[in-house]
Amino acid sequence: MHIAIDRLLCRLHYEGKVVSVNEWKQPRRGGGMMLTPRYRRFVDDLALTFREKHFPQTFATIDELCYALVILSLPNTWDSSNITKPLFDALQAAGIVSDDKLIRSYTVARTKKVTLRGQGAIDVELYAGGELSR
Repeated sequence: MHIAIDRLLCRLHYEGKVVSVNEWKQPRRGGGMMLTPRYRRFVDDLALTFREKHFPQTFATIDELCYALVILSLPNTWDSSNITKPLFDALQAAGIVSDDKLIRSYTVARTKKVTLRGQGAIDVELYAGGELSR
């Protein structure tokens, strides 16, 4: 089995404060859960960076199945998989993908680049395709 990948749709980069999915919800008074202000700021910052610096107006919103290659430079104590939820939320908030459910498959890799506490870098490439085939 392999993942069918067609063409590169976009390449994005972010450097700055990084928040993991572990910090995304907090209890709400009266019951239930809500997104934390820190998580919302991070997703908004990612979306703004992607929209302003890396997503030219000439590109249309991705509205097809795709595969994401995510390369992270994070502190060694961080779990790499915890960054995908806020990253995919930001891709949708920025209008890069119409729905983050279209990211059918993804690979997360880490670099050995040393980062400051709470700081990191995220590189993502989106490719058309992403379906598993035999």
